[in-house]
Amino acid sequence: MIKRFMLGSVSSVLMFSVLFPSAVYADVEKDNTISIEQLIQTMPDETKQEEGARGFVARIYKIALGRDYDEDGLKFWVAQLEGQQSTGLDVFKRITACPEFTDKNLNNEQYLTILYKVFFDRDPDEEGFYYWFYDLEEGLLSKDDVLNSFANSEEWKKICDGYGILTGGLAIPTYPADYSDPIDSFVARLYRGCLGRDPDDDGLKYWSDNLRSKTITGRQAAYGFFTSGEFSVIASELDSTKLVGRFYEVFLNRVPDTSGEAFWIESIAGNSKPTAILFNGFSDSQEFSDLCTMCGIDPGESIRIKTVTIDEGYERFKNYYLNSGIDILNGAVGQSKTTYKFCNVQGGERVWEEREIPAEDLKALKDFADTYFDPSWTPGEKAAFTLYWVHHNMAYGGGTSNYAVSALVNRSGQCAQYNGCMVELLCWLGYDACLIQGARGRSAPGAQHFWCEVYINGETYVVEAGNTKDGNWNYFVCPYSQTRKFIVCGQVMG
Repeated sequence: MIKRFMLGSVSSVLMFSVLFPSAVYADVEKDNTISIEQLIQTMPDETKQEEGARGFVARIYKIALGRDYDEDGLKFWVAQLEGQQSTGLDVFKRITACPEFTDKNLNNEQYLTILYKVFFDRDPDEEGFYYWFYDLEEGLLSKDDVLNSFANSEEWKKICDGYGILTGGLAIPTYPADYSDPIDSFVARLYRGCLGRDPDDDGLKYWSDNLRSKTITGRQAAYGFFTSGEFSVIASELDSTKLVGRFYEVFLNRVPDTSGEAFWIESIAGNSKPTAILFNGFSDSQEFSDLCTMCGIDPGESIRIKTVTIDEGYERFKNYYLNSGIDILNGAVGQSKTTYKFCNVQGGERVWEEREIPAEDLKALKDFADTYFDPSWTPGEKAAFTLYWVHHNMAYGGGTSNYAVSALVNRSGQCAQYNGCMVELLCWLGYDACLIQGARGRSAPGAQHFWCEVYINGETYVVEAGNTKDGNWNYFVCPYSQTRKFIVCGQVMG
C-alpha cells in the first residue's frame, strides 16, 4: 500500500471524475441522508482543543460521531491510550465499529472525507481524494485497505506524536539504497539487527532465494539467525536493554516504546534463556506477520526456541530405551487428530469408543510442546521425550479425565492419566492410538490397569509411560512379545 502515497498519473476514468466532480457527488449522495456539507459542519475548526490522550479522544468523537464525548467513554479510552493498551488506530477502529457510527451508512465519499480529517487533519484535496475514491468504488481496495494505508502516513504519526500516543500503523520497512528489493531488505535487517553486520553475498542470496521461493518462512529465517552460534556470542555481551532493542529492530522495525521495553526487560530478568523468551514473544506478534506480508514473505506457523534445558539423563534414557521406537514412529506419521480411541478389554471381546480430546487437554499439549520441544525434533522424538518427562515428573495420586492436564500441568495421576496423556499426545502428533482398559499380569489379582496401544503399518505396539508405584518400568513402541503379561480379553499377551 506504499504506492498510495505516491500520487502519479491517474487513469482516464479517474480523470473523468476529477474533471466532473458534480456528477460523482450527485450519484453517490442519492441513497444517503448525510451530505458532505453536513459532515464537515459537524467537524471542529480546531481539531486539537485539549492536550494528551484526552484531546485525542475528544477529537475522534467530534469528527467521527459529530458530538462531544461522554465522560464514561472518555475515561475508558484515555486509560487505554495512556496505559498503551490501545493505539490511536485501535481507538478509531473501535469507535467507528459502534452502531452510532455504522448506522450512518456512509458511502465511500463520506467515509473518505472523515478519514482525511482524522488521519491528515485536513479536508480532502481533489486529486488525492479521487485517487482513493475510484479504487473503493471499483472494489480494488476495501475500506480496511485504505484505513491501514492512511495509518501508515507521516501525517498520522505527527498527529499521534502530538498527543503522546502510539499510532498503531503497520511498520513500513525502510529500503536502503543498496537493498531496494523488499526481500533483500528483510534479510539485510536480520543480518544488521541480529548479527550487527552487513550480509555477505552468498548469505544474502541463500536467505533471499529461499524466502522468495517460500521454501522457508519469515519465522524460520529469524529462527536461524537467533539460534546461530554467531548471535549467541553477541547476545552474551549485551545488557538487557540492548538485547531487547535488537528484537524490536528485527521483528517490529522500530525502536521500543517505553512500556513495552520495560515489560520485556522484566520478563527476561534472571532467566537463563532470555533469547528464547524474547524470540517466542516477538516472532508470534502480529506486527512481525504484517511486516513479512508487506515484504512478500510467508510469515509461517509459530516456531519456538526451547526455554527449558534438556538434561543429560534424557539423552542416556533415549539412547538406551527409545531410539528403535522413534524410528518406527518416524516412518508412519499422519494428520494431527483431536480424537482418540478407548477400548475396554476386560470382558471376552473388545469394546471400542471414539472420544474427543478435551479443549483443556489440547491446550496443555500445545503449551507443553511450546515449552519443551525443539522445532527440529521429529514426531517420534517428541513422543519419546514426553514419555520420559511423564515417567520422571509425575507423582502417583489422584487424577481426572483431563489426562494431559493431570499429567503435564498438575503432574499427578494414576495409570489412566499418564497413559491417557500419551494417547492424546500420539493422536495430536498424527498417530492412531488407543487407551486400553484391562489388566496386567504383574498387578494384583483382579487389579485394573490402563495402557496405550499405537497402530503402525498394520502392527500393534504398546506404549506404557511407567507406574512408579508398581515398579519402575516403561515401554515405548514395543510389540506385546517384549512386554510383561498384559491381559487382553482374558488372554495373556507377551
